[in-house]
Amino acid sequence: MRQGRWRPWSMAGYGAARAVAPDLRVEVLTPAVTVQVLAAGYAPVLHPSAG
Repeated sequence: MRQGRWRPWSMAGYGAARAVAPDLRVEVLTPAVTVQVLAAGYAPVLHPSAG
């Protein structure tokens, strides 16, 4: 998720950005501790193909 949009990922890289409703609830496969770190403000460096 970046700037209210998400980009689907595949082995070929990231796809086109798609708008996401701000109240959308999702189930993630990401470990809970990683989600907590991101929610706390950690800003990862994104691959250039992520736009």
